[in-house]
Order: sequence, then structure tokens, then C-alpha cells
Amino acid sequence: GDAIDPITNETIFISQTIDFMDYFEIEPDAHFFQPKRDMFCVGRVAADNLPGLPNYYEYGSELIFHYKSSHSNTVHKIISPRNNWYDHEMFLARVDYKPINMDNPGNIFAGRR
Repeated sequence: GDAIDPITNETIFISQTIDFMDYFEIEPDAHFFQPKRDMFCVGRVAADNLPGLPNYYEYGSELIFHYKSSHSNTVHKIISPRNNWYDHEMFLARVDYKPINMDNPGNIFAGRR
């Protein structure tokens, strides 16, 4: 494509390449994240305590799942972004997300239609 340089007002050529890469989705066993049983530090004193949990917090997450279209037999990988909220004093846990129209999944990023 081409564009106009805002400083020189000249037409310049633009070449853009988008490189997509696949990755494997795996779920390792729980033991993979545990230290070895005989691993310890001689003379180490655990002087620091873990910090307490705050009374309220929020974070973003994504729910990723696969959906097979009944019309085309195409498998769609759907990524649904979510906002998660927790408030201990109000006894409230909340998840905000945009519902997905499974008859027309459209863009695989469910929150960006």
C-alpha cells in the first residue's frame, strides 16, 4: 500500500508482513510445578510472612474454548475476555463478559464485535 508522509507530503510505499505462529496448548501435570522432595536450603530462616489478601481486587482473564459450527462444521477457537471482581466486605464476586451468539460467532475475540 501507500500513504502520505505528514511532514514532507510525499507519497511513500508501505510494505507490511504479518507472521502468524501456532503454539501447542498443553496442561502439564501438577507435579511439574512442585519442587523436588529433597530440595532445601541449609540454614535458611523464613523470616518473611506472606502478605495478606486485600479486601477487594479486580483482574482480567480470558476463557478460551472451541465451538464447532453446525452450519459449516468449522471449528472456531473462541477467546472471551472477562473482567473479574471480588469484594470481601460486600460478599460480592462478579464476572463481566459479553455473551456469545453461537449462531453467528463471527470474530473469534468475543468481546470485540
